[in-house]
Amino acid sequence: MRDVIISAINSYCLDGTNYLGCCGKKSGTRKNPSVKYNFGDRKAVLVGGGYPRFPKTGQMDVLWVIAVADKSANPLCSDIADATARKRGVTLTADMQGFDQAALTQLLDNPSLYRNFIHASLFSQN
Repeated sequence: MRDVIISAINSYCLDGTNYLGCCGKKSGTRKNPSVKYNFGDRKAVLVGGGYPRFPKTGQMDVLWVIAVADKSANPLCSDIADATARKRGVTLTADMQGFDQAALTQLLDNPSLYRNFIHASLFSQN
């Protein structure tokens, strides 16, 4: 599952100007747009604390957390010139950067990418 999730995120982040949202930037251009840097790898896909949960027989809720290297260590994000960082409402460790929630929502709304995910309450927080 981790490979499927990070593959979809990497594809999304390299599509058009989606790299801005993925890297928490409001503006900026890629220095090397022909280079296909990955946003993260399978180690960036974590299961949130307290998950999986089994609220009903036959149902499993999983909270997937995407935690990638800080922008200075992330090849895709460090390839963006003249960009400013957005403030986040989540506290991450010094070596991590969160995946933009608006970008994640947009990714999940894309049927061609979403069909790669297993339909099983993956993002339920209940």
